[in-house]
Amino acid sequence: MPAHYLTAGDGDALAYAPDSRPRPPRQTVALAEQENPDRILQHILARRGQRYTRERRKVLNVVLNAHGHLDANSLYDLLHEHGVPVSRATVYRTLRLLQEAGIIREVFHNAHGASSYEHVRAGVHHEHMICLSCDCIIEFGSKQLEDIQETACHQHHFTPVRHQLQVFGYCQTCQRKGGS
Repeated sequence: MPAHYLTAGDGDALAYAPDSRPRPPRQTVALAEQENPDRILQHILARRGQRYTRERRKVLNVVLNAHGHLDANSLYDLLHEHGVPVSRATVYRTLRLLQEAGIIREVFHNAHGASSYEHVRAGVHHEHMICLSCDCIIEFGSKQLEDIQETACHQHHFTPVRHQLQVFGYCQTCQRKGGS
């Protein structure tokens, strides 16, 4: 099949698509903003013949109440600080389940292989600026960017499902330290 290059309109190739065959969407159990995340996780585990343990419930509660981004190690440390005896393997497996269910999304995969996650909240869309020096993540929203994306999709007769914008650079603190 022929290869297709997508362009930004100015001739610069943005992405490469090996063929034009439609791909089936990855199925999730439910969207976190439409159903109770606790029930979603219970459903996934029951379907797999697994138990909804106290540890998994605690991981879910910490993720749902987090204000910001979490990685598996900081989540593990936070659980242990609160007296929850959970293994790292349980944390990683539960994060994978929560991501599959659409309750959380991976925001950033740093150079050391660690992923950061955030809780998917209804109607709260934002983008991310990620510091290449300290890995801090700064959230921002822009109606102008959303309008540009909507216009581009309309012009190309494209129906968007989701998008994610990540801007990589150096935060103000690291710039002052000479990190850039």
